[in-house]
Amino acid sequence: MRRIDLPDDNWADINEADDLSNRQSQELRIALGPALIMRERLAEAGVNAEATSSADDVVRAMAQIAEVDPTLLGIENQVAAAYVKAYLAAWSFGPLPTLDEINDLPGRIFNPLSAACVAQGQPEVDTSLNPDPASPTLPSDGTSTVARADF
Repeated sequence: MRRIDLPDDNWADINEADDLSNRQSQELRIALGPALIMRERLAEAGVNAEATSSADDVVRAMAQIAEVDPTLLGIENQVAAAYVKAYLAAWSFGPLPTLDEINDLPGRIFNPLSAACVAQGQPEVDTSLNPDPASPTLPSDGTSTVARADF
């Protein structure tokens, strides 16, 4: 965990990727789905969303994105908010915020907070099967003795 400084003597503690619960990791990866689709659609349209280094480049890229599909503009902010929701461990503002409250943060707080969280990267998600025989799910290897009900 690391602490970052925010404006007006505020702070936030950011988890490391290894500290996230599997649920937090899964929720974040689900939120990333639309962003991956957006990047694909932009690439198909010849827009390089990664190559925006100056304010002018950002404005040009946003204009190109709006031509491709105006609904894509909000996806990047939604993804950044999902990173904050997943990685934020504590902060000086009190209880941890909901996703709606994160989206209501002023830019001077949201921007450095989301940048620090996005910099943590995508966590690994444990998708392995539960080998516990007492698990409530049936084995997927065809060894189940439970008959399938036909509906």
